[in-house]
Amino acid sequence: MTKHPSTAPPLAHQLAVVGLGAYTGVMIAIGLGLGRYWLSLSPSAFVEWFTPNFWFLLPTVGVTLPVALWGSLWSWKLASAAGPTAKRQWRTVVLLLLVTVVVTMAYHLPANFRIWSGTLDDAQVERELGLWLAAHLLRVGPALVATVLAFRAAFQIGPPAAQPPVA
Repeated sequence: MTKHPSTAPPLAHQLAVVGLGAYTGVMIAIGLGLGRYWLSLSPSAFVEWFTPNFWFLLPTVGVTLPVALWGSLWSWKLASAAGPTAKRQWRTVVLLLLVTVVVTMAYHLPANFRIWSGTLDDAQVERELGLWLAAHLLRVGPALVATVLAFRAAFQIGPPAAQPPVA
């Protein structure tokens, strides 16, 4: 069932959808924009760029991720009163968002420190960058799915209805 367009979802849902959309956009921009640029550089030029400039990306994640997380957790809490379907939808959103956090903490942050250390040779830098970008898909995919699910949950959009056969 779709809500009437003039009926705004709760603030928690709005924060979740906007935060998730922004966070997903940041992840896509890093992967598709910067990732392609990084691959065009030699390993030494990449490290030379990455070390001083990657810090500029952290505020974009630092602003969008908390909004997405707070809005999603708040929405999950509110969903407890809305019934099991809403609760399941928001729980899935939270879990998908947490996947991105776990991947970041388990792989990306340590990889960033390895690159920043300046101790890797060119072959190690190339390998690390390739793995970094491949693992980045484990952040983009769940974030994108979480954004779509949050939007659908916020506006109470159910699965598509079965269409009657065309005669």
